[in-house]
Amino acid sequence: MMLDVLSSSLLKFFNFIVAVSSFYILSLLASKIADKDQQLKSVRELINSVVNKKPETQSIKFKLLVTLFNGFDDEKEIRYEIFYAILSLADELNKSNILLSHLSNIDEYISNWKISTDKQTKLLKLASKLINKCDDKL
Repeated sequence: MMLDVLSSSLLKFFNFIVAVSSFYILSLLASKIADKDQQLKSVRELINSVVNKKPETQSIKFKLLVTLFNGFDDEKEIRYEIFYAILSLADELNKSNILLSHLSNIDEYISNWKISTDKQTKLLKLASKLINKCDDKL
């Protein structure tokens, strides 16, 4: 019985490592695409593949999106897209509290990313919603 539990835990851990490693390689490949429109399209496909995974994979969804986010230091439009996906996932899973420290930097992110007014509004509305959810939990 104990061996079965240990084997199951090791298998889950191994699957997690494989998933994160594979996703990291895919994000590296996407970061090397020269055509910015194609790069953005590829990143959106990666985001959708994470967000649309089965519910039992919720624990690694954030890790995969953060891995993707960290792979695009200089790509402002892409970082916005990924960050918005992370916030949306937090909203969907009612995990707003884990992002609270990042929400305090949102003005800096918006300034650095130089995103359109529409995207700023969309991002700020979602951030506000997450902050309100955190307040409701207190």
